[in-house]
Amino acid sequence: MDNIIQVEVVRSLGDAIFQPADWSILNLPTSKAEANSMMKNLYNTPVSRHVTLLVCRHQRKNRLQALSNLAKATQTWKFLDSISITYDKPSSCSNNGFLPIAEHGFLVHKGETPDPKRTRWFNESASNATTLWDVGSKAYEGNHTRYQRFSSELNLIMYSLCGMLETRKFIYGVSIRREEVRPLYCFCREHMLTAQLYVTSQEEAQMVNEESNKAIDAYVKV
Repeated sequence: MDNIIQVEVVRSLGDAIFQPADWSILNLPTSKAEANSMMKNLYNTPVSRHVTLLVCRHQRKNRLQALSNLAKATQTWKFLDSISITYDKPSSCSNNGFLPIAEHGFLVHKGETPDPKRTRWFNESASNATTLWDVGSKAYEGNHTRYQRFSSELNLIMYSLCGMLETRKFIYGVSIRREEVRPLYCFCREHMLTAQLYVTSQEEAQMVNEESNKAIDAYVKV
């Protein structure tokens, strides 16, 4: 392992002792206590600036419960904006609802207010990325982006919002599938970053480590 992807096993994100990082993408918990603890622990990390994108990656029946925790959990943070993220393809089919290709996100930060103008590269017809992030794929992600799967462009927008980086590290605090590890690794290598992951079982941690090692070997061969 070259330590580009770091993984830690925790019972929940509310129990995580977060490492200092420039930005994070986090799944807003359905538990009020867990949501409050997660955002408090993240706020108290020893960095002067941090930008967080909160998403709500739960089953449809649980999303409103998670969203109800948003205001209280982020009361010490500064609210920047809400955004919509659209993908090329759904990750799975839905038999009792709309086909999922978009999700909402909420940007909060501590310290210096991020400058949206830094994201103009993403949408050159406007002064910034706007509130619609229609993310595209890199070669190492395949031909399409997929709903709620790792997206390099999504993280590049977060990177841009941070401005000058303090740690060159980000927290990817959402569930990750086996096929997402290699794109995550390639993104980190391309931009000289470190990703911190939190999983809830040793099996998940082993999977991430195995796939990371495969990605290292493949990257070296290329």
